[in-house]
Amino acid sequence: MKTQDAVINDLKTKLMESLADYISGIGDTTKASIFALATNLYNNPHIKNDTSLAQCTSFLHFLSEQMQSGNADILNQELIEQMFMYTLQKLTTGSRYQLHSMQR
Repeated sequence: MKTQDAVINDLKTKLMESLADYISGIGDTTKASIFALATNLYNNPHIKNDTSLAQCTSFLHFLSEQMQSGNADILNQELIEQMFMYTLQKLTTGSRYQLHSMQR
């Protein structure tokens, strides 16, 4: 059985991979799937021990709420991609996860 830290690390890795896939245009990762994953993490009380993950999921959760509350018109595709890139860079700082070229 995995420890809570191992489960959180797996979820963090999944979020990083989803962000990287979306930014690079690989696979079928959507904004909605990233926002759903981030919201699930945001609602997980065990992530508070991982400061960067807690901050990033709060940020992505906020963006998701803005999209759903009718403010999607101010969040164009380029801005969302830049926000996703910033989040991925913040998550990968000090991580073993390697950033690769993510230019479309």
